Amino acid sequence: MRGTSTLSTKTGEQVKRKLLHLVAQRLRRNTYRNFAEPTWLTSDPVFVSQLQALRELALVNRESGVDLRPAATATATHSFLRRWLERSDALVDELHAPSRLKARRRRGVLRHLDGPQRGLPFFPPPLPIYRTSDSPHPRIFPLWDELEWLALPGCTDEFGWRPTKDEINIDEARAWAGMKSATLYHHTWKRDVPGQKWRPLRDDAESNLREVRFDVEGFRRWALISEVSPKGEHRRRRRVRR
Repeated sequence: MRGTSTLSTKTGEQVKRKLLHLVAQRLRRNTYRNFAEPTWLTSDPVFVSQLQALRELALVNRESGVDLRPAATATATHSFLRRWLERSDALVDELHAPSRLKARRRRGVLRHLDGPQRGLPFFPPPLPIYRTSDSPHPRIFPLWDELEWLALPGCTDEFGWRPTKDEINIDEARAWAGMKSATLYHHTWKRDVPGQKWRPLRDDAESNLREVRFDVEGFRRWALISEVSPKGEHRRRRRVRR
């Protein structure tokens, strides 16, 4: 019981820190005043408890295309959270993507409403659950078409961060590179990507169903040269390779 209480307290503090950042950002934009630590919401126990419940709901239900609106609406009676959920779900329809990938977007999830992470879930998956001896440095990356976070087990070597696997699929590749699907599909169609492979989806030798996969080292070298790797990392790595 003591361990559960400690975990709950830590979760509450994480929620408050993220919320304070969001609220301060919005207050500065709307009033042009610098609110260093607004507490008009975080001091409301009903708001904080419902926010924590929405966080748990989103983290437990990460299936593609799941509709959490009934459960989220039943949980969130606070007017601020209701408006936040409504605007988050509006972004699911507003932000452009191919229809088959747009169908993977979850509904009933709190999302960033502005800034560079606009449309992505407000609460990313907790990295500690992906940390193992083989994956000491997992990271999360955005899938922009699905408006989702993707966790990749990883490690750091002399050239920087990389997934622990030697081969990744197309979803993992575009998340790592921060690419929209159309951009990466264009490069794979032109056979521009080193280490690009086509793997059969079935054991049947006569089947024509295949999926594209990528050798991690080949993809990393291509991403660095093409300057499509996550912002701020490719320049440092290119200097190392020289």
